[in-house]
Amino acid sequence: MAITLLKTYFKNDKCSVIDLRSLVEYTLLWSFITHIDLNSKKFFENWWRQTFHNIPKDKSITDWTYDTDAHQFILWSDTIPA
Repeated sequence: MAITLLKTYFKNDKCSVIDLRSLVEYTLLWSFITHIDLNSKKFFENWWRQTFHNIPKDKSITDWTYDTDAHQFILWSDTIPA
């Protein structure tokens, strides 16, 4: 799953090498978290934050997406048109 997600991102013309670390973290996160039950989510999130450091800490790790245009993490909720 992670490889498929990375390939999708790298097809975007605006994606560059500076995005690589964040995109790898993001795609690995979603490859794992889809298999985590709700009771284990908090434990997983704490472990993830101790291990990886690119996703902002002021919201849950699942509240973020990576924007290759801006080269940074943004909130999912900010991508939904008003």
